[in-house]
Amino acid sequence: MGICEPWLFQISLLALVEGERGGMEAVEVVERIADSFRAPLVVEQCEIFTSVSIGIAFYPENGKTYEEVVRNADRAMACAKSEGKNTYRFFLPSMTVDVSDHLRIHNSFRQGLERNEFILHYQPQVGVFSRKVEAMEALVRWDHPEMGFLYPKRFVPVAETTGMIIPLGEWVLREACQQASRWNAQGFRVPVSVNISGIQLRRKNFEATVLDALAWSGLSPELLELELTETMLLEESDLLLKSIARLKEIGVRLAIDDFGTGYSNLAYLKRFNADKIKIDQIFVHAGSQNPDQQGIVRMIAGISHVLGLSAVAEGVETSHQMEYLVEIGIDSIQGNFLSKPLDRVSCEEYLLRYCERSGRDF
Repeated sequence: MGICEPWLFQISLLALVEGERGGMEAVEVVERIADSFRAPLVVEQCEIFTSVSIGIAFYPENGKTYEEVVRNADRAMACAKSEGKNTYRFFLPSMTVDVSDHLRIHNSFRQGLERNEFILHYQPQVGVFSRKVEAMEALVRWDHPEMGFLYPKRFVPVAETTGMIIPLGEWVLREACQQASRWNAQGFRVPVSVNISGIQLRRKNFEATVLDALAWSGLSPELLELELTETMLLEESDLLLKSIARLKEIGVRLAIDDFGTGYSNLAYLKRFNADKIKIDQIFVHAGSQNPDQQGIVRMIAGISHVLGLSAVAEGVETSHQMEYLVEIGIDSIQGNFLSKPLDRVSCEEYLLRYCERSGRDF
């Protein structure tokens, strides 16, 4: 038996796998697939060696439609090929960034921080029944001198792959705390909600970074809310559990962002003593288009109430969505139907108008 002359051809196959354990289950599946290709194929007494490159994308985290999920799985596969084949890669948002854009963003990131090109906008979360502004979510923007006004999807993936998410995240945290401290001094006792990257969360000095931001700004801990995604909390390391517990002890609040798009393991909600669940806009929009899908939102709201948590619906854009969310029992809503993200000045004007309209003093 001999080895045949090199024979080059490619075949692409698509596998749709239903599962409940997310990344770990996907790894088990792709490793079984890869194992089946490791032995050579014997054709007419010739051994043919093959390689397999696999891209993995999840629904709905990596795409709201079949086409988008497949496209992102293909991007991940291309990344696996470029890294030497015979491997697999999970889809990352950074894979959608054009290479030239990636380089421009990467090369100008540090200067952007030094030149104060980053700004924060704020989007209110309003209680459905109380009509009270319950928090302002801080959303970072980049006023890039060459590329124009950039939203997080353009530069955060680059920041995460290059390590710049650390200084950016620290700046966002300090700036948001300082702004909330200003609101408090003006009589607006409104918590600020800050998104935390998994890379930030895994650092040993994460707790110290939060405490430094609070001390530097003079903000009371109960006016700071940290938004973490489900997948971040699944690590359940002792360091993470202890850091979150100590921050909770001094009054910092914890919100679980994009709830329902990850692993949805209810056990971690109790372990991390979360205060709030934020229901992803995918489910909010689906419920407005198909009454049968409203059951998912109703279930999540019910679970949150049983556990003593507040349920917030994200991405609310129409009166119809607002109506069915009120009927279901959602506690708070956030989205363009109420207000688009506002710059600092517009945000203060919004709070002033709210006081005049409602007579509330926060």
